[in-house]
Amino acid sequence: MMEAVKRLLIADTDEAYRRCLREIFEKRRDFVVVGDTGDGGELVRMAREEQADAIVMDVVLAGMDGLAALEELQKMEKRPRILMLSGYTKGGVAELAAERGADYFILACTELPILADALGHPGPFIDPTLELAKGAVAFARGLEG
Repeated sequence: MMEAVKRLLIADTDEAYRRCLREIFEKRRDFVVVGDTGDGGELVRMAREEQADAIVMDVVLAGMDGLAALEELQKMEKRPRILMLSGYTKGGVAELAAERGADYFILACTELPILADALGHPGPFIDPTLELAKGAVAFARGLEG
């Protein structure tokens, strides 16, 4: 049986970083990137219109920030799984993201090809060079169910 392709949105203010994420996910058969943006309000609109299964997003977004966008995404009838990437580790950002609906919070410095593998891997994924892969594995497992 063929595994369903997951519809993915990417949101980050850094256009080059978005492009890197897009290129990595577009090489995979288990994801299709349906859009990308650097604006939180546009992300919420796109999530509704594109019926995304998953979102990879940063905390810092133009217009509506990532935390406010999370609150809006929670109101969706069929809410996508949300992986929040951020360079911020202080100030309780991960806890705030979890409270507002992020399924997982991973540091933006995670090696992108490894992150993509972890998101798309159907079974256990453990890379000894990346402790944070465990969170990405749990994210991917949540997409399967």
